[in-house]
Amino acid sequence: MNSLRSILLFLFLTYTLFGVAACQSETNVFKSKSGRYTVKFEEIKHFISKGTGDIDDVSYLLHKISFFNSKDSLIAETEYADVYGWDENAEPFPPLFIFEKITWSPNEDFVILPEEELAGAPGTPKLEVINLNPKMEWSKFYLYMYIKYWADDFLVFGNIADDCRYQVEMFDGRIGKNRVVMKADSPIGYEIVKVNSNKLLIKKLLDNCRTEEDQLNFIPECFELDVATRKLTEAACED
Repeated sequence: MNSLRSILLFLFLTYTLFGVAACQSETNVFKSKSGRYTVKFEEIKHFISKGTGDIDDVSYLLHKISFFNSKDSLIAETEYADVYGWDENAEPFPPLFIFEKITWSPNEDFVILPEEELAGAPGTPKLEVINLNPKMEWSKFYLYMYIKYWADDFLVFGNIADDCRYQVEMFDGRIGKNRVVMKADSPIGYEIVKVNSNKLLIKKLLDNCRTEEDQLNFIPECFELDVATRKLTEAACED
C-alpha cells in the first residue's frame, strides 16, 4: 500500500507544481465544482506509528472537514483520518488530494467521503455520507457499499461484498438511508455485474461461506433491474 501511495503522492505533487489549484492547496480551502460550497481542512491530530508492528499502530493525520455555503455559513462538518501506513518514511496526502477524491452528488445535495483505510477485516468499504441540503431532514449516514451506478440526483446503487453477505443495495439521498434491492441468503448472494443505460444486470452467486455441496447444487441465474420502473426480470448471464 505504501509504495502505491508514494507513487500517487509523487504524481499529485508534480501535477500541482504546474500551478493547478496551488493557491487553494496553500490554505487548505477549496471550492466545489459549482462554487456553491467551500470546503475547509484543519489538522486536529497527527499520530505517528511507534513501529511496534501492531496492526492498530498506524500513522494517520486526523482532519476536521467543514462545509460552508455561499454565505460562508457552516452547514456541516466531520472528522476524517488520512491513514498512511506503518512505514516510517510514508507521508500523509495533501488535503487537496483528499478533497479531489470526495464524491459529490450531481446537484451537490450531499457528498460521499473516500474510505478511511483503517485496519480491519477485508470487506465492503465504509463511506461517510454528509447532507448539504437544508431541505433534507438528515445529517450523516455511514454507507457500506461498492458504488456501481448513479440513477439520478439522489439514488445510488451498489454491491455489498462481505464473506457471508453479498447483496445489492440502493442509497436514497432524499432520506439518508439505504434499502436492500436483492437480499443475500447465505450462501446465496447477488451482485451488479454490468450497467447498461438505466438497466442493471444482477448475477446470483455463492458467497465465501459456501460448502462443496452448495457448489454442486448451485444453479447460476441472472436478472435485469430496470431502475426507472424498479421492474426485475430474468435475463441471460454474460461472461
